[in-house]
Amino acid sequence: MEAAIAESRPEADGMRTALAAAYARHLSPSEMEGAADFFESPVGASFEQKILKQQADRLSAEEVRAAQAFMRTPAGLAFRAKEQAIMQDLMPIVKAFGERLIGRAQAIHCRETKECGPFMK
Repeated sequence: MEAAIAESRPEADGMRTALAAAYARHLSPSEMEGAADFFESPVGASFEQKILKQQADRLSAEEVRAAQAFMRTPAGLAFRAKEQAIMQDLMPIVKAFGERLIGRAQAIHCRETKECGPFMK
């Protein structure tokens, strides 16, 4: 899977562009700035990385406090209120990326193990 992720890096960068465009459609410039300030901070970046990896059980108390504080700010409240609409915009992009990522992982698995059965069950 790591090799498939590495091969997918340029496509992941394109997803970041799509994500930014979706947020821009739904959030005001000041809301975007507040969210960017949080997610670009060391604790916000760490929080985002762990959430994206679905490792919520590994969040530090500082990350949880910072995220909770952000979510109470005007930018955080707007972010949460508009998150569902943003995710609806992004879902087709994320789904297609995931399918291509799994396909790449399957091809790598077949190539490296000479077994082309199901990669993920």
